[in-house]
Amino acid sequence: MRDARTLATTAGLMLAFVVAVNLPYAALISLFGYDDVLREPPGEVLTRFAGGGEPLVLAWAGFAAAALSFALLSPRIEHAAGLSAGWAGPASAVAQFAGLSRWVFAVPVLAAAYVGGDASERAGAVAAYQALHGYLGVGIGETL
Repeated sequence: MRDARTLATTAGLMLAFVVAVNLPYAALISLFGYDDVLREPPGEVLTRFAGGGEPLVLAWAGFAAAALSFALLSPRIEHAAGLSAGWAGPASAVAQFAGLSRWVFAVPVLAAAYVGGDASERAGAVAAYQALHGYLGVGIGETL
């Protein structure tokens, strides 16, 4: 049995993690209509993203950072529970971070090109968004 202090500390960190993930998630729901917005056509997603401005990008950054923080927490959880799959938690955190970070680094540029561009730029922004969403979002962030 693990000592009570280790278990209590780990439980407290897990609670802090849940709060840290849900605060930006709630902001994404409020600012962007996440995750329902992902069922909309890409042009609608990019237009709504552009309308969210800096607060929306910051919410995505917070969500990605919270996901990445699981890389630090998961080994402690495994230790407290007496488990030994030490690579799985950090690997999943990095995959989730990679998927979410597209919203911080790539989608703002694509949204600006879509909203302010001509037909060719809009088409390019949609194609790039679809590729990134499929690869980083579905492929890396959700599948891995």
